[in-house]
This record gives sequence, C-alpha cells and structure tokens, in this order.
Amino acid sequence: MSIVVILHSGVLGSGREDELDTLRQVQEVSGWLRTLNYHPLALSFEEDFQTLEATLKKLKPAFVFNLVESVKGTDRLMYTATAFLDYLGILYTGCSTESLAMTASKKRSKIIMRCAGIPTADFITADDEYIEDSPVGRWIVKSDTEHSSLGMDASCVVSNLERARNLIEQKKTEYGGMWFAERYVEGREFNIALLQQDKESILVLPREILFEGYAEDMPQIVDYAAKWKEDSFSYNATPGHYEFKPEDKKLLERLEDFSRKCWDLFGLKGAARVDFRVDKQGNPWILEINANPCLSSEAGFMLVMENAGWSAPEVIRSLLPSPPELRDIDERNPLDIRTMRRKVEYGDIESIRALTETAAVFSSEEIDVARELAQEACLQGEKQSGYGFLILEESEKILGYSCYGPISLTESSFDLYWLVVDPACQRQGIAAQLLYETEQAVRVAGGTLLYAETSSTDKYAPARGFYTRSSFEICAIQPDFYRPGDGKITFVKRLL
Repeated sequence: MSIVVILHSGVLGSGREDELDTLRQVQEVSGWLRTLNYHPLALSFEEDFQTLEATLKKLKPAFVFNLVESVKGTDRLMYTATAFLDYLGILYTGCSTESLAMTASKKRSKIIMRCAGIPTADFITADDEYIEDSPVGRWIVKSDTEHSSLGMDASCVVSNLERARNLIEQKKTEYGGMWFAERYVEGREFNIALLQQDKESILVLPREILFEGYAEDMPQIVDYAAKWKEDSFSYNATPGHYEFKPEDKKLLERLEDFSRKCWDLFGLKGAARVDFRVDKQGNPWILEINANPCLSSEAGFMLVMENAGWSAPEVIRSLLPSPPELRDIDERNPLDIRTMRRKVEYGDIESIRALTETAAVFSSEEIDVARELAQEACLQGEKQSGYGFLILEESEKILGYSCYGPISLTESSFDLYWLVVDPACQRQGIAAQLLYETEQAVRVAGGTLLYAETSSTDKYAPARGFYTRSSFEICAIQPDFYRPGDGKITFVKRLL
C-alpha cells in the first residue's frame, strides 16, 4: 500500500465555511483513496517549508493529491504549492503550476480568452482598465482572485459604473486584494465540469443552476451564502439541474465547445470547471475558470459526476497520475500497512478496553469508561452519542486511538476524552498523528477549542509533556480533584 500525501490549504481560524470545506475534502478524499489501496497522509501547505520539505523527503510518497486552494489566505497564490512540488520533483494531481498561475486572476483569464476569441463579459477595474462596450447597464463587483464568492451578495450588483467603482474600493478595504466589476449578464447560469479520462479523452458534463423563488428585483447570482450557508435562502433556492429540453441541444453544444477550447488554451489537466452565464438572446459568456475545483461530495463538480453515474472513487482514480508516471516504491515503509479508521466497530470494543489497560496508567474505573464510550458510539453512532473515534491499526491490530466530542452547552468547544497508544509502538509518531487527525475532525465539526484533562501525578508526566509540546496551554489546575494528592490539570488548544 503506497503512501499518498494529501496537500491542503491551512485553516486561518476565521471559521469561514469555505475554509472548513477544505478539511471536509481532506477527510473524504482520504477515504476514497483508501478504497483504491493507497495510504493517505494529510499535510498542510501552511506549515514551515523546511519542515514540509523534510517530511515529504522522508515519506517518499508515490504522488501528492493536491487540494491546495489558497495560500496565506488568498487563492492568488495557490500555484505556489505545485511550484514547490515541481522544485522537489514530486508528482501531483491536477493542473500544472503554469495553468494555475494563468487562471489565478479572473481579469488575466478574461484577457487571454478575449485574445483567443472566446466570449467573456466586459469588465472594468478601479483604474478603468479594459472596457470595450458601452458603460451603460448593470455591473457586478467581485474579487479578482478568490473563487469561493467571497464578499459577494445581492448588493454587489449595481446599476451603473460610478457605483461599481465606489463598491470596488469598499470591497478592497473590507476584504483586501484586488476587485473589479464585470458586466452583469441577466439570464441562465451553467457550470461545466471537465474530467480527463486519458490523454485524448475529456468528459464534459453540464449543470444548470436554477434560481427558485427569487423576487423580481433580486439579482439571480450564486453568492457566498448560496455556496456555503446551508440555512440561507439562496443556498436552498439555487439547486442544480441536469435534465435539459431538446431545444437546449445547440446551446449545450456551444457550452461544451467553449469549455474544450478553454481546456486547451489554459493547458488544463485532471479536473476543471468552467462557469457561464447565458443572456436572454442565448449568447454564452464565460464568468471564470476553476482549474482546481472543490472535490467534496456536496460540491457542484462531484454532484455532476454522481448524476452521470460516476462514483467518487472512480473520479478520484481518473485524477491520479497514470501508471507509467508512478514511481515504484522499492523500500517498504512501515506506514504503508497502517490505516486510519474514522468509525468504531463492535469488534473494537474489547480491543479498546485491552489497549487502555495495557497502557498501565489508567484505573479500572477509567478502563471501564473507555469501553463504555466505545460501546455507546457503536450503539448510537457518533452524532447521537457525541463520541467520535479515530483508530490507527496495522493488520487489524489497533496501535492507538482517540476519542473526542463536543462539550454540552458550548458553541464550539470539544473534549479530547482519550488518546491512547500501545506502549510497544510509542516513539513512532502515532500520538502526534492521532492528535493531528483529531484536530482536523474537530475543525470540520465547527470546533475552535480542544480541551484535554490529565492527572497531576508523576505517571501522567509524559502525557502533560506531550500536550505542552503540541501547543496546548494549561488553563486550569484543581488540586486534590480526583483524590488527595491527585489533582486535575486541564489543557486547552485554540484551533487556528
């Protein structure tokens, strides 16, 4: 089982839904890669580059699955992740550094498309750059580099250029980065998914976004809420539509033709998405090109593939480097045969009890509690019981596990109930790996604070040292909490 590194964007701690979605992608892609007999390990591109380089050289992955959508808080720099991999000579999925750089700026992409005769709406920057048609009409203000509809809502559609220029300056002040105004195209909206099946064959699949229940004066746009806020009107009023009328045949052929031209023009690879608006006269206009589309199961790209009969693992398999490109692994890495499982099963209950007992630091009462939590999670499931489990195993033997869950009556605080490693496997980085995966799972669940409690006795000194090295801080000390001479020390880590 070969190692695959999943390289992803870091989380800045803003709690934005688009950031958390990256971590959902990591979890889902990890599961799909396991079904293809790979061993996935997640690494954040926000880490120190020297450390990341050393880690990658040590792991020697067969390839990197690239899920980096932003770097240092901006999509504009996403190409630096693949540039880093180019420098290291490591294979990766998806588009090349050159393609990602070309499509990082919507304005630059639009200029390239216009030069190639591909239709894209007029636009203007704060400096009045690039407008060819009449300035009369409505405009929509959007970020030049961010692809998650950041900062977009109905107020971004304005009635004239003067208001557009003022709003561009406001958005630059509020969100940073570069903004511009594009001519607002009244009409239908389409996402075209492209998937590379082999060097010669590109699968092209359409999806129309419907705007249901919109008031007559409400702009029909896919704003930030429509993409990320599940309780919003626009999220629930913009379903995807996949069945088309016979009279749409010629339009769909034109959308496919322009999408294929973009694929060739920008040198796209793996998977991509091209977004269109079609005006009242039936003319298509390209809004933007996403050379690194979201691959979570709820994202538009995967929904299109699912509707066409593709399973998620089949999509993932199509994105992997072809067999001749994959480097043979000569030396067997011990990590190759270890897998991380995210669901506790009935057969684990007694194994967890035995492992907790083997650790030789827990009382009989505590060992019974560990067993009971595993049993409750099996009976009721993680959501109902409130207990999530991560289990690292090798050849069906549990090497370590963690148990975590939300703290009742809090908004985003979680408890790390258990983190136990087989004493025979200590000093192999298992505890650190379990903690990392636990933190990721807590972030995905909306957690911002992770608490861990330990005893103040000497036998818990290694545990206290581990939490301190892992950036936890002591937030409370309660002397004699468990019994005289045995206090409780509570650690907390803010998940940035």
